[in-house]
Amino acid sequence: MSCQNYIRPLVVLILVNLSEKELDDYFQQYEDWATGEDQDEVPILEEEDFHMICDIIEDLFEHIRCQKNTITDLAQIGRSIKALGGTLREDVDSLKKLKRRVNKVGKLNVAEDGSRVTRARKHVSRR
Repeated sequence: MSCQNYIRPLVVLILVNLSEKELDDYFQQYEDWATGEDQDEVPILEEEDFHMICDIIEDLFEHIRCQKNTITDLAQIGRSIKALGGTLREDVDSLKKLKRRVNKVGKLNVAEDGSRVTRARKHVSRR
């Protein structure tokens, strides 16, 4: 198993729950380390390993930002679905009210010209 396969899950576990500010702070520390500004802590690496680690870390930071954006988008979609559900509930309620009104007044019929007319219920005497 390559070094990349060990580093990627470890870094994801560490960084996945960080805020945007914390993520930016860590990325700045990484940039300082990568440019050699923090000379006391820079290990001696072969150039190939150095570039591999830099690429992995850069990919991880980008992946984490994309995941946060995706979660934000999903939350917005959830709010939209909730609003649509409320509207649908109101529509169903108004249709139920209309049905009750129609049943009270009598059957709702359509005249030949397309207009709506109501027909009163016939009174049946009980003799």
